[in-house]
Amino acid sequence: MYAFLIRRLVHSLVVLFVMSVVIYGLMGLMPGDPVDLMISADPDITSEDAARLRAIYGLDQPLWSRYANWLGAALTGDFGYSRLYAQPVWQAIWPALTNTLVLLVSSLALALAIALPAGIFAATRPYSLADYGINFAAFAGISMPPFWLGILLILVFAVMLGWLPAGGTAASAGVSGLWEQLQFLILPVASLTIAGVGGHTRYMRASMIETRRPVLRCVDNGNRVCLSRHGQTDFRCHHGQRLQPCPGRIADGDGIDTDRESVGRCRLCRTGSANQLRGTGSMSAPAITMTGSPGRAVLARFMKHRLAVVSAIVLCLLVSLSLLAPLIEHLLGLDAEAVDLFARYAPPSAAHPLGTDELGRDLLLRLLYGGQVSLFVGLTATIVAAVIGTTIGLCSGYAGGRIDAFVMRVTDGVIALPVLPLLIVLAAVDLNKLGLPDELLGSGNVSLYRIVAIVALVGWTTVARLVRASTLSLKTRPFVLAARAQGAGAFRIMLRHILPNLASPIIVATTLSVGNVILLESVLSFLGLGIQPPLPSWGNLLTGAQETIWEAPGLAFYPGLLIFITVIAFNFIGDGLQDALDPRSRDSRTAARN
Repeated sequence: MYAFLIRRLVHSLVVLFVMSVVIYGLMGLMPGDPVDLMISADPDITSEDAARLRAIYGLDQPLWSRYANWLGAALTGDFGYSRLYAQPVWQAIWPALTNTLVLLVSSLALALAIALPAGIFAATRPYSLADYGINFAAFAGISMPPFWLGILLILVFAVMLGWLPAGGTAASAGVSGLWEQLQFLILPVASLTIAGVGGHTRYMRASMIETRRPVLRCVDNGNRVCLSRHGQTDFRCHHGQRLQPCPGRIADGDGIDTDRESVGRCRLCRTGSANQLRGTGSMSAPAITMTGSPGRAVLARFMKHRLAVVSAIVLCLLVSLSLLAPLIEHLLGLDAEAVDLFARYAPPSAAHPLGTDELGRDLLLRLLYGGQVSLFVGLTATIVAAVIGTTIGLCSGYAGGRIDAFVMRVTDGVIALPVLPLLIVLAAVDLNKLGLPDELLGSGNVSLYRIVAIVALVGWTTVARLVRASTLSLKTRPFVLAARAQGAGAFRIMLRHILPNLASPIIVATTLSVGNVILLESVLSFLGLGIQPPLPSWGNLLTGAQETIWEAPGLAFYPGLLIFITVIAFNFIGDGLQDALDPRSRDSRTAARN
């Protein structure tokens, strides 16, 4: 155990080192340097003064030398001096770090307190009405943009009702009472908790269903006691013998019947005599006939997932309306880019169905054109990330050995990088320093291409790990060994024999990733680092929503609502595809209904 802990500690230190190298290197690609900021704030500084300042701060040295100096100082606890706050960096960071830890611990504890019982309750009643309700709530929490949820909470509880403060801290407000201090935590903790409950609930539900899959009832314990103590792992049939999954997997189940009315009887016992379990009868199963193509069977199973079907219809409607934006613009007789300052924040009317924005532009048309950009970014970045992840995972899993270990350590390092700070740094990189052609840099869509590349560069890891795990299993299968024995090369085996068998997990993972990509784009655009105006997107339409939330709440509500609907639709479609393409998910669903 100690050896394992030491290995994990060393691994963590290596990941931290890689993180520092990557982020420091990206900082070097950002436009300008700190001295340029000083010059812009003080026009009296001459070029000679700037050169002396760069020498004082070591900015005239190569990037690797500056990193080595920074790392050596950081290891001794010296993180530098902040001219902005006129104090050491550590002293400037500490109050913010304290507030962050308070919010993190509070929201995580509350999320787990809600998610664990909810996940267990849903797992004990799989695919029931209660399970569907909990799943929908979990997907809603995962799909809701946290910053938009925070804006809505501020709008309702701070602006409209006036119950809670809209921002700040208890220290900045100068309050000392316990309740007054807690009031400043309620809205941010609630926003973070709602965003975290969904993921924890689904993980708990999936793990409990996986634990209960091959079992029936715990010996000498009731169902609830067994679930809470040891995950329901020791079960026997009605005549006292310990039950194991039946060797003949027939129909749709795992060989075990989970119907409470038939506890203690496996599926083969129900189709035959009790002696079959004792080994005295012949193990026979009814013949299974399959009709139709596999594609039709998958489609039929997908159509049984009602929420996935409804989501597909809603998503098709959103895509169609976004693509028909020019036609709708013509029918309304409006110009989406026309500025009318006399019609700023106009309420909904016949001329402007959803009102106007801060420049008097029609909000409905801006939303439709923004949908084109957000959906394009989501789909394109996801496809690019899936191609990168599939290639890396397939090659790593098939090669194995040290190559696989090295690639997975790199993947772990990318996963360990803080996503939002990394995206912010990548979005601020000066493209001129990358040597890109002037034609691309001068294009009005450069921010669109930038955000697609940024999201794809950090979003390939999930698909890579999934493909790698499946490849490790597939490369030992008989059909792969037979192809290798016939002289097939590695490239041919990966392309013709392994890759087609990875289609199902890749499709599911890609579909589930689209929603996350749209959320990432919306966060960056909301912060002003994503899609840049005048090109609209749902994310940058929310920029400045906090300042205009009282004058025009629709500017904050409608873009966030479309992001939420789109993301939850993709998540439900991915869940439906997982049930349709993954035999284990399909088996557990059928067994729960029998």
